[in-house]
Amino acid sequence: MIYYVPNMTLKETLSFADELNKYTPDDKFVFDFSKMSNFDPLPMLMMGAIIKKYRHKFPKTAFFIAGTNTTGKDYAGNMGFFKYISASLKIGKMPGE
Repeated sequence: MIYYVPNMTLKETLSFADELNKYTPDDKFVFDFSKMSNFDPLPMLMMGAIIKKYRHKFPKTAFFIAGTNTTGKDYAGNMGFFKYISASLKIGKMPGE
C-alpha cells in the first residue's frame, strides 16, 4: 500500500493521524513524501512521532519511504525529520545534529 503523506500543517497533520489509524498494513507499506511541500516545525515533530509510533505498532510490516529525493525536502532533512522516523535512511541529518 502507498500512503501519500500530506503537507505538514497542523490541520493536515491531525487529519493524517486520524486517517493513518484507519489502516492496518499488510506485508508492505510505503510512506510517499513526493506530494509534500510544506514543513511547519511543530507539525513536523508531530508527524514524525505519528509515523514512528505507527511503524512500531506493526513490527512485522516492511515499511518503506519514497519521494524524498524530489526537490523541496531539504528543510525536513536538515532538521532531522527523516532520520527520526528511520535512522537507517540516508537523508539529511540526525535530530539535534
